[in-house]
Amino acid sequence: MSTALKIHDPSPVATASEQPAPMVSRDQVELLKRTICKGATDDELALFVNVANRLRLDPFAKQIHAVKRWDSRQRREVMQIQVAIDGFRLVAQRSEGYRGQVGPFWCGADGAWRDVWLADDFPVASKAGVLREGFAEPLWGVARWKSYVQTTDEKDARGDKTGVKVPNRMWTQMPDVMLAKCAEALALRKAFPQELSGFYTPDEMGQASKAADEATDEQRSVLSALSDNVVVFTPAQCDTLSDAAASATTTFKQAARLILKAQKAIEAHDAKTRVTTIEREPASAEGNAPAPAATAPTSTGASTTTATNASPVSGATFPKESTTTPNRVRRPDEDAPVEAWRAYARYLLTHPALGQFVPTMDVDRLDLKKLQSEISVLEAVVAGKNTEARRSEQGRKGHAAMQANKAKRAAAEQASLTDDDEDPLGGDDDDSDDLLNDGLDAMGNPR
Repeated sequence: MSTALKIHDPSPVATASEQPAPMVSRDQVELLKRTICKGATDDELALFVNVANRLRLDPFAKQIHAVKRWDSRQRREVMQIQVAIDGFRLVAQRSEGYRGQVGPFWCGADGAWRDVWLADDFPVASKAGVLREGFAEPLWGVARWKSYVQTTDEKDARGDKTGVKVPNRMWTQMPDVMLAKCAEALALRKAFPQELSGFYTPDEMGQASKAADEATDEQRSVLSALSDNVVVFTPAQCDTLSDAAASATTTFKQAARLILKAQKAIEAHDAKTRVTTIEREPASAEGNAPAPAATAPTSTGASTTTATNASPVSGATFPKESTTTPNRVRRPDEDAPVEAWRAYARYLLTHPALGQFVPTMDVDRLDLKKLQSEISVLEAVVAGKNTEARRSEQGRKGHAAMQANKAKRAAAEQASLTDDDEDPLGGDDDDSDDLLNDGLDAMGNPR
């Protein structure tokens, strides 16, 4: 039983002797580099122009594309040349022997082929045939839905990912058209291997490139191991690394960036801990000058330090509360890793003035920004307590000096009032009587 085929008359084909003008002129190369091939190297740009001219496809008409994709082997983004389905059709039309197409057709799970897809469900497969001179039967291309559908992450009403993959917008709105283009590209490439060998359409490569970009098992193992490093990373960062290791949507590029960033954080942490950490520097009771630490023997023969340890806040000292001096930790640099800031926060919390913060402040659960903010509060409290103590001491000394001066003045006054009955005018009592009598005589008063 023969099937009637619709034959399309191709347009005249240009021969090699005609030497058609290149599709991309020298004047257009710089424009390509700024727009369509943005970010391409000089070699990639030269390759793209060469291919476009050989296939006689116009990149400005979107017949051929330069796409940047992550290459897992080269570990960088490289340019890939993709030809649109219209470019495939144009190459076939210009080729000798092209005699049209058959189809496309679609089928469901029942396997019955239909020339139009009217069902609400997605088609299971699509096929298209290309007629070429010299072949008795059409050259068929069959595309299955599962092999080519391009998916995206499903999101709930709040915009959160549900973990389910669904067809993207184009494959949801036009599933029959998208799948038929893949089948047609397969058939055209089969019919014209000389012209189209090695070239694929964006519709074909969307899902294939996505699968190639998935994180490798080795990357997932590294991410899982990094998530256990609670010394360098916060709990939230550990969860991020763990989720990336377990998620099926993690791409090679995302995993590589996470691993590189984590390794740099570990190297920075190791460098800081070699410089910033822990030194013993006990302070003397008077001032902050370092003094030899007094030691007392223990039952095991070891010695424990009894001197007061210096505070990280300027001018402050921690009172002695035990026979052991905590290790002194300097304030980290601003770019220090979070673990250095945690060690400094733990040291601050040993200050007696900060006892109220100890039950409520979980240092290990705070991220770097929040931890630095909390440390500023702790330092302010310590500095305030020290200032208050200095003012109190100055006030006590001033009051004592004032009381001493007052007592000194009172003693002097008492001493002047209780002198041995001396006459304030001077002389003895007999002399005073004589002066009085002389005065009365001078006034004519009888005695």
